[in-house]
Amino acid sequence: MDMRQTKIIIDEQFYVTTQLMEKDVDSLVKWMNDDVIYANTLKIPKKYDREKGLCYFNFCKEKDEKFCKEMAFQIRNATNEMIGSIELLGIYDVNSHKEEIGYWIAKPYRGIGLMKKAIDVFTNYVLKHYLYVRLEATVFSYNVTSQKLIEKCGFNYEGTLKKAYFKDGKFIDAKLYALVK
Repeated sequence: MDMRQTKIIIDEQFYVTTQLMEKDVDSLVKWMNDDVIYANTLKIPKKYDREKGLCYFNFCKEKDEKFCKEMAFQIRNATNEMIGSIELLGIYDVNSHKEEIGYWIAKPYRGIGLMKKAIDVFTNYVLKHYLYVRLEATVFSYNVTSQKLIEKCGFNYEGTLKKAYFKDGKFIDAKLYALVK
């Protein structure tokens, strides 16, 4: 599979790219050791080190190959540093009409509207270039900030999934949102 890197401009300072690069592992280690990211995501470990970053890098390559398309998109600043990610999680079949997204952004870039812009360009790109007609986002019920964000991005609330996830010894309810083409 020979995929070329795609660059999607957000604004004059930020853009989104496809194809996670091995050099991005340093950025992952730098930004992922964040209690907010840990609390609001399911699979990101509490202690994030280079080994975990390399595992994620290899996982993304394998997922791209399995789905025959870019699945992980990186948010980058003007210096090309990875500062966030929006990802097609790959929870449905390769030929599915729908997919779930996940996302995070580094602490210094929160609260400036960047994540909304990034999700907007990401969803526009994915719905235009891929065969998906439905994108889903499940947000932990206590993560009100992410709920407001995903609603601003045009996703509609469809219901609460009771005890949908298990983390840190506790069941967590999640709110299901969808953007339908």
